[in-house]
Order: sequence, then C-alpha cells, then structure tokens
Amino acid sequence: MAIAVTPANGLSLPRAVRFASLVAEAPASTSPSRSAPAAPSQDGASAADSTPGGAARPGPARTAPRRGARRDARPRRTSAAARQGDAEATRLMAAYRDSRDPADFDALYRATQDDVLAWILSLLRGGSAHLDARELLQETFINVFRYPGSFRDESDSSYRVWVRTIAGNVLRRARSNAAQRPERELSEGSFELQDEASGPAEQSQLAESAEHLRLTWQLFLGLYLSAWEQLAERDRRALWLAEAEALPYAEVGARLGVRPANVKMIVFRARRRLAARMTASLEAVVSLPQPARFEGEARAGAPARDALAA
Repeated sequence: MAIAVTPANGLSLPRAVRFASLVAEAPASTSPSRSAPAAPSQDGASAADSTPGGAARPGPARTAPRRGARRDARPRRTSAAARQGDAEATRLMAAYRDSRDPADFDALYRATQDDVLAWILSLLRGGSAHLDARELLQETFINVFRYPGSFRDESDSSYRVWVRTIAGNVLRRARSNAAQRPERELSEGSFELQDEASGPAEQSQLAESAEHLRLTWQLFLGLYLSAWEQLAERDRRALWLAEAEALPYAEVGARLGVRPANVKMIVFRARRRLAARMTASLEAVVSLPQPARFEGEARAGAPARDALAA
C-alpha cells in the first residue's frame, strides 16, 4: 500500500515511510496497530481519522458542531459592561426625577431607548407582532416622563427593572385594546374613495362647538381656581404633591409630617371639598337670570319684539 507524501498530508518523509510500513504489516482484517504513532495532519487530525484500510483520509477533518451552540450568536455586553450601563441609566433617571428638567429626560431617552426597544421586541415575539414596537416605545417613555416620582434608585439595576415593568404594562393595555376592537369584513364597495371634506354647514357647527368647549373650559378653570383658594394650606400642599408631582403617599406624608394613612384621608377630603365648592359655584352661575336676547325686550317687552319682527 502506497501513501503519497504531499504537503496536504503534513508528514515529513521519515515519519511517512515509517507509518506506511506499519500499515502494510498490519493484517487486512484488523485495524492498524495501537503502537502506530498518530500522524497529525495539517488541520490537526490524527491517524485515527484514517480509512479502515489504513489510508489517510484526504481533506480536512470534520468537526461536529458544539452541542447547543448558537448559530446566530451576537456579541453581548459583558457582565461588567452591563452593570455599568445599568448604573448609568439609573443615575440619569434619578437626575431627571429630582430636577424634572427636559434636558435630563432627553439624555435618559437617548441613552436607553435602544435597550428598551429591544426588550419590547422580545415581548412582541410572543404573539403580538401586529403591534407597533415604536408606538409602544413612545408610550413607555411618555409614562416615564409623566411619573418620575414613582422611581426608586435602590440598586444599579433599578431603572432597567422599572422601565421594563412599564413597557410590559403598556403592552398588556395595547393587547387588551386590540382584542376589544372587532374586525369587520369589508364589503365590495368599501374601497371606493369618498369625499370626507366637511361642507360649510358642518364647518360652522364645528366652529360653534369649539367655541362652546373653550368657554366651558374657561368656566371650569375659574371654578377650580376659586375652590382651590378656599382650601386650607395643608390640603393644597397635599393635593399638589399627590396630584401634580405624582408622589407616593409615603413621601407626601414625610414632607407633611403625617402618616401615609392620614395622607390618604387628607387628599380624599380635599378632593371632596373642591368638588362641593365647584358644584355650589356652578349652581349659582346656572341660577342667574339669562340676559335678554334683544335689548328692546328688556325695555319694552312684547311690543318691542313685535316691532323688531315687523
């Protein structure tokens, strides 16, 4: 049996001659002798990768893929880098919570939006692919912007845990809303273009409704301001901390010097006083006599109305 000594085999001439002689002396029905030295190939394979006849198997040795190996493995941050990123995000969130500065929120958003979006995309793989991940990301950060007072920086990972909880709640609400919207089958004529522009009469009604809404809102704000000024200082302080700053009752109580259970009662009674005083003021406004439509009616009564009609 001849073995070609080529660079592909990776054998030096003396070792190749010795290996060939050992293989030739071995019985044809048996495998090569265990005393035969292993001939390493260029790619690291040994003589054990030879064919049953003893000839070296040409070509590079095949190595089985590692069990459980990820084919699409992506580089991940090391644990040290991940902890550092969590700590920085928690620091930025604490800075925005304490300052309420939009610049601090912008820094927080730019630093963490990619990680939050990746988390939302991982949640959508569970059967909610019809939802828009960007819209969920926007809704998540709207909640972060509006309710920073509920954040607690107790550890480096506090922000990551907190914002993922918010994102999960946003996703659950979106799934619930999507499930409540019934799907309707489109009819044959549903694809026809329609002119949705409003006519002059509809535009006039919309303008009148907008004006009524503006006046109603002004009246509401005036009544609220009047009722607010009649509250005690402690009631106004408690409402401001709980409603405007969205602080938990425990922190409100710490600032007011009362227990959290007492804060709930203070806020509850302050709301009732506001509602009662606004209702009384509104009833007083409604009970006022309506002004005459025509100046002549208040002065002359029915004859003046008849004269105007003529």
